[in-house]
Amino acid sequence: MTLADLLTCTIYIITRSYVSIFPQFICYPYYVLIVTSQLCSCLNLLWINLDKFLFIKFPLHYYTLVSKRRVIWVMIGSWALIFGFVIFLYWFMEIKHPCEKVILSGHIYLLICLLYIISIIASLTLSAIIFYIAQKSRRSLDSSKESKVKMKYF
Repeated sequence: MTLADLLTCTIYIITRSYVSIFPQFICYPYYVLIVTSQLCSCLNLLWINLDKFLFIKFPLHYYTLVSKRRVIWVMIGSWALIFGFVIFLYWFMEIKHPCEKVILSGHIYLLICLLYIISIIASLTLSAIIFYIAQKSRRSLDSSKESKVKMKYF
């Protein structure tokens, strides 16, 4: 996730005001890298929340479900899949010089937006489930403490 955010910040934020003077051959890789890093950042938020969910929901099986090797493969797979997908989608991109004038089909743009939205909504949903589980376990801990106090003093 840090790599995706670093790429987004260093490439997009720093270079955005200079896009109009880029040579045309840089436009395609520039936009592919920007969208790939942004989508990977959103997807990594989902993976982080899934990791928390697995740790909370299945604490005894967590280390068999989540190993270092699996995490590395998921990260490499995420980057490769998104990079390949974005390259495919942006193959249909039309660049009008200067580089800031990029034309995408409405269907392709909608698909990219849906990928952002779906990954963020899934991440938010997992966060809500984690919050619900935490609240439920807190209530059960509070009630068990209360009953122990009642048993001790009454």
